[in-house]
Amino acid sequence: MFASLFMWTEVVLRQFHWLVGVSFLLYLGLRYSQIENPRAVLLFSLALPGALVWAVAILVSAVYSSGFSDFQHSLSAILVVFPASWILPLVTVVQAFKLRAAKAKVGFLGGMSAVLLGCLYALTAALQRAS
Repeated sequence: MFASLFMWTEVVLRQFHWLVGVSFLLYLGLRYSQIENPRAVLLFSLALPGALVWAVAILVSAVYSSGFSDFQHSLSAILVVFPASWILPLVTVVQAFKLRAAKAKVGFLGGMSAVLLGCLYALTAALQRAS
């Protein structure tokens, strides 16, 4: 089971930029459910698919490590080489708490944050293909 999960994470990380499509569908679903904070919905929906994939990838890395020190070294390498592995989960957690907050416009900063998150998907795919 973990062997197929390992292969799945490799494939998904190589095609990481396609998760933006999943984010778009999640965004539409959250907007349809009448959540009133569009900035939180936008950032949460962009970050959640990537955060879930990174959580599974790190879990699989822990299972395939030969020991704790090996996992520690691979985790530190993942966190440095792939900034999306820690940025996306942080954004997901912060925006999850803001989903029920008062209505806030997306604004310039929200738009730039969304562009940055989109660039993280492309960067992760490019770095995974290069490694």
